[in-house]
Amino acid sequence: DLDRLIREEAISVTEADGTAQPVPVTAATETPAKDPEQEEKLAKKKVISIDAGRKYFSPDQIKEIIDEASKTGYTDLHLLVGNDGLRFVLDDMSLQVGDASYSSQAVKEAVEKGTKAYYDDPNGQALTQAEMDELLAYATSKGIGLIPAVNSPGHMDAILVAMQKLGIEHPQATFDTVSKTTMDLTNEEAVNFTKALIGKYMDYFKGKSKIFNYGTDEYANDATNAQGWYYLKWYELYGKFADYSNSLAAMAREKGLQPMAFNDGFYYG
Repeated sequence: DLDRLIREEAISVTEADGTAQPVPVTAATETPAKDPEQEEKLAKKKVISIDAGRKYFSPDQIKEIIDEASKTGYTDLHLLVGNDGLRFVLDDMSLQVGDASYSSQAVKEAVEKGTKAYYDDPNGQALTQAEMDELLAYATSKGIGLIPAVNSPGHMDAILVAMQKLGIEHPQATFDTVSKTTMDLTNEEAVNFTKALIGKYMDYFKGKSKIFNYGTDEYANDATNAQGWYYLKWYELYGKFADYSNSLAAMAREKGLQPMAFNDGFYYG
């Protein structure tokens, strides 16, 4: 019967003298209760961020970073390819913006000039599409997601220069002085060009990345003594910023990407 089986299971025989030694019967181990705070912590992404817009990072250097990120428990690499400089160039950079058409070669040359005007890095200028294809595959093989970032309407020095090279007049924001970093949100031609350009990058990364960071940090700091958000509110232009930011978020979602942005402009005031 059950009592006899329990008594027999509670006895162990030693080889030394053949005597039975009692062994305590222990209850089955219970699954420890889950700690919601710990579960939430483990579910969070751990992201390493590399500013590959200001300076050039070679594919091999980025692979080394991916290796280290994988070894040390990171989940994602945040790669800012558009941040002051624009150091990732697609095979097809052609743009149709309203009635204006811009050839792929013309856009590539303008972006290269803009990036060099910001910082002509002696180590290199920009990643190619083939190199980015390889990096995405490599990151996936290491269990690392890639979060691309192309920043605007601030930190877009190279794109501002590129727009001027392509014939778009006065794309820069102007307050105390003319900004080298930030777009004038009242210049519809410049806004539409920038959205079309960023849309090309979103199209490339859709299906390859889960998240796309569209930037929106530090508005015209160089032309406002680092008071860009205050100036936008003072001149009643903050609504223009909100509309622009929301339109980029909507573009990302339409392409199956989760939109991401820096939050200083959203939390200001």
